Amino acid sequence: MQMYPEARSRTTVHVALLIQERAVALMFGAYLCFVFIGSRPYQNLLIADSSGETDVFRQLAVFGLCILAALVFLVERHRSRVSILMLLYTLVFCGFLLLSSRWSQFPEFVIRRAGMVTLVSVSLCVLIDYLYRTRLLLPTLVAVLGVVLLIDVLSMVFLYSQSIDHDGRWKGIHIHKNVAGGIMAVSAITFAWLTTLCQRRQSVFTALATIVSLVFLVLTASKTSLALFAGCSALMFLLLTLRLLHSLGGLKALIIVLAAVVLVIATVDMPRALIGLLKLFYGDVTLTGRIWIWDFVLAKHNEAFWLGHGFGSFWGMGADTPAIREDLPSVREFGQAHNGYLDILVQTGVVGLCFFGVMLLYVVGLGIKRVVSDVSDWKKVALCVNIILFVMLHNLLESTWLSVLSVEWTVFIIAAFYLVLDRPQSTNAS
Repeated sequence: MQMYPEARSRTTVHVALLIQERAVALMFGAYLCFVFIGSRPYQNLLIADSSGETDVFRQLAVFGLCILAALVFLVERHRSRVSILMLLYTLVFCGFLLLSSRWSQFPEFVIRRAGMVTLVSVSLCVLIDYLYRTRLLLPTLVAVLGVVLLIDVLSMVFLYSQSIDHDGRWKGIHIHKNVAGGIMAVSAITFAWLTTLCQRRQSVFTALATIVSLVFLVLTASKTSLALFAGCSALMFLLLTLRLLHSLGGLKALIIVLAAVVLVIATVDMPRALIGLLKLFYGDVTLTGRIWIWDFVLAKHNEAFWLGHGFGSFWGMGADTPAIREDLPSVREFGQAHNGYLDILVQTGVVGLCFFGVMLLYVVGLGIKRVVSDVSDWKKVALCVNIILFVMLHNLLESTWLSVLSVEWTVFIIAAFYLVLDRPQSTNAS
């Protein structure tokens, strides 16, 4: 059959676009694999290097991401659906982080680290927008999680001794059991929701991936990830209950009453019950046993109450790190406050924490509203909300906010931008 030149031209363009889309998804997936595995797999290292030295591979990964985003933006700038409000917020907040170099004692650290956050955040914004429009965003994330899970399984079989840390806990290919715990929690959440979205034959594999992720999560014995995964699951159960009541119609009053009852129970009895459970299972209500660091961080925060000490100029600066400079043996071995909110507070002050909190409230409120009331694609939205809630709870006991190459921060950015892009009137994209 003869093909007209116009049809042949359209076919060529279509094939070129498909190749471009797959190539971008593949390169973005490679970046995510680097985030999930790191530059030095199997090595037990601190999340933040206390020496203040940089990792060349990490810098190459970030610059590669930025170059990819720049190329995509140049080619696709006329088709972009990026929320102007969200992009403007990102630029203003990152601008505030850079501006903190003006009052920091170590401006060079602020400029370098805030600049890295700015580059990665804007690059992710561009790439997530592109992959969302091409329906490859969630498939790429799922594929990366599947690859990482497969590598961990093979590692368990063929490199068992290296997959176990010195305490006999499983850590897989990752640098620490707590890092592995966070990744397995995200993996379990993702594959569990994917099981409800897939057809029967595919759901067998996603259900198996969920089970394997949960088994690995338990084997890590990561108290933080285990407890917060359970707490996050309870919150999602409550959210789905509200959705069920909303779907019955005419039950707004009942929803309000239920919410009031839950609030009262949470205020009065929940803390006591939670403390009892933590003592029963862990013997340690703090999970990490390190929240005494918070006293030191809060004391330092009072020295720069409103604007903080400057972003990135409180931990990981070698001899200039406050905990090392003041010779505090109990604190100097750590590179974070083990609370992401406190780390933002001490670095950017009350102003920065409020700025950051506005974004969190907006994203969570948008997600909850969509889960409870939307009819179409609500399960994908629920997946994103579940990831966001886990990361928010995780940062009560670990510090991953604004950590550009941390797993939790990266999946949070993906989930948050998905919620912003996936408007109710645009249910044809996924």
